[in-house]
Amino acid sequence: MDGARIYAENSIRKRNEQMNYLRLASRLDAVVARLDTQAKMTAISKSMGSIVKSLESEAPFSQHPEGEVNSLMQQVADDYGLEVSVGLPQPAAHAVSVKNSEKVDEDDLTRRLAELKARG
Repeated sequence: MDGARIYAENSIRKRNEQMNYLRLASRLDAVVARLDTQAKMTAISKSMGSIVKSLESEAPFSQHPEGEVNSLMQQVADDYGLEVSVGLPQPAAHAVSVKNSEKVDEDDLTRRLAELKARG
């Protein structure tokens, strides 16, 4: 009987050890995944840094003055009989009047409030 008891205790202890090892393995897998993600992010950051440096060194838009670009656009437009407006649209031309709609809304709300007060 004592042999069976010892065997059962050993079996339970080994089962607990197995569960502990499984938990440890799962934690280690999570750490490995985090480290892998961090390594990939570091590589991506380095790649992005080199891409930004190469783009900044090329920067074709900074090599040509705006005046030259505008004159070339005007020359091409003149050659083909096109009308080109290089300037930006004026903000006042597209302005929306908000004050009138707010005033109408206030007047409407005031009128409705007066009607409700008169009823009740």
